[in-house]
Amino acid sequence: MGRVAGAQDTAAADRDCAIERSLLDSFLDFRPSARRVRVLDCSMDWNAELAYFVTPKSGPMRPMRTLIDANRALLDDLPFGSRRRPHWAAVARLLLIAAETGSTIDIRLATDSLVRALETEGWMSRVRPDGLPAAVAVAPVPPLPRRRV
Repeated sequence: MGRVAGAQDTAAADRDCAIERSLLDSFLDFRPSARRVRVLDCSMDWNAELAYFVTPKSGPMRPMRTLIDANRALLDDLPFGSRRRPHWAAVARLLLIAAETGSTIDIRLATDSLVRALETEGWMSRVRPDGLPAAVAVAPVPPLPRRRV
């Protein structure tokens, strides 16, 4: 009986993996005619920690600690039109590779590309009430010294 339950558990894990892969594929491919069947390697670890905790200071993205957090942020928080931008497509590909391999280097590359994409969008800096980013500090200009005649 335990063998059948194990087979059911494996089938459920394979189904979950196929769902995650299809969600990411739909993120990367925008053509409706691009429905395709793939052979899946379901040894993905979406619960792996990112190289460091990522918290955007502004924009629609949530704080991210694991690969699945980043995956959900891309799929749920990112506006659909933004998904077509090359930097977000690169982040999605690198997240998929990191989940498949589980390699520390791949996770670091995915995390770094996520931060670069957030910086490209301007979501890693706070926005001041006057509309300027907080990093752009407008310092008062000191008066010019008077010339003695």
